[in-house]
Amino acid sequence: MEDLQYVKYIRTDPKLMSKFIRRKIKEKTEAITETVIPNDPISKDITAILKMAKAYFVQETLLPLRKIKYKVIYALVGSLLVGIGFFLLLLAVLRVLQTETGSLFQGNESFAPYLITFIAGIFLIASASLYGLHAFKEKK
Repeated sequence: MEDLQYVKYIRTDPKLMSKFIRRKIKEKTEAITETVIPNDPISKDITAILKMAKAYFVQETLLPLRKIKYKVIYALVGSLLVGIGFFLLLLAVLRVLQTETGSLFQGNESFAPYLITFIAGIFLIASASLYGLHAFKEKK
């Protein structure tokens, strides 16, 4: 009965309501834990093993990921900027081929600037990939 009056009072404040809910959940889980897991040595050993496994998992997976987080962010930002640069370079090549070649690529040959730009793009991607693989092999 006392809890119902308290709930009516805290409905206006979400922070108080969340504290109340968390407290009730904690009380229920403690009651369940006490009834399900008795205080015998085997259950304490199992609990210790589970805690140790969790600590090992965090140590071997999450901590190394946290250490390389900034390297990965810098690599992704660098890749994005290089990609934008390549795109702008290819766009410039296309515009030069369309405007500065005069009547060379007119009529039936109007697809040629696009084809040349496509081939140049493939060449740029291949050369950047090979350079990246070569640099990666040298570091090992």
